[in-house]
Amino acid sequence: VTASVFEKNDGPIMMIDAREEFVPGRRQNTLSQENINKIVSSFANESKISKLVKVNKILENDFVLSPSRYFDEIPEIKDGVALSSVIKNITRGASLTAKQLDALVSNEPTSFQYVMLSNIQDGALDVDNLPYLKRIEDKHIKYCVPMNSMLLSKNGPSFKIAVADIPRGKKLLACGNMFIIEFDEAKINPYYLKAVLESELGAKLLNSITVGAIIPTIGVAQLKQLIIPLKPIVEQEEIANRYLSVMDEIAIYKR
Repeated sequence: VTASVFEKNDGPIMMIDAREEFVPGRRQNTLSQENINKIVSSFANESKISKLVKVNKILENDFVLSPSRYFDEIPEIKDGVALSSVIKNITRGASLTAKQLDALVSNEPTSFQYVMLSNIQDGALDVDNLPYLKRIEDKHIKYCVPMNSMLLSKNGPSFKIAVADIPRGKKLLACGNMFIIEFDEAKINPYYLKAVLESELGAKLLNSITVGAIIPTIGVAQLKQLIIPLKPIVEQEEIANRYLSVMDEIAIYKR
């Protein structure tokens, strides 16, 4: 349906990014008359919040009409490669209902634990406070988190990211609203990629592959196609070590 509409209307489309046009409230945001006037007037001419987008550009983005695809300018990526070229596997976590999870949760410490998005704090996995599980069923083994894999929330706009540093003898089961990305570590250092994705550039890269205006969401196919800067492995190690040093300093300050 979308394709046929664009074929009949091949002129440019005025996109308006009104994400910041509101008056913040305690329980809900509102539109002031000034906000309304600015949004309405932006239909007539290009402005800071509006721009004409050619149909070809929309076709390139699989008909996605999310403003971030067209307003967030992404600089040219030097030595860019698709994420799929440096990973061994990527999957979503286990989709467990509240009832299923309640049946698995253990009040006593075990070697099995469950990872939720709330367990990722300040870019690190809080392994000391993960819920314990009685067991991990065979059908859920594929959703366990490998060592040094990356956990990435599938919903934004502020994506949570952590690299799994798993205590010896533990098995961690990831929840369904995050991706588990296992890397070819001969090609990429997970902490280097984490540093990239947490940068200003990384935020733009992730937002550029989202769909949905209310809750930006990333799909597996889009994530695999994400273009990332890939430096030589020696430079990656240097960046990763500097990043880890800063993370250690932050942990000390928090304590």
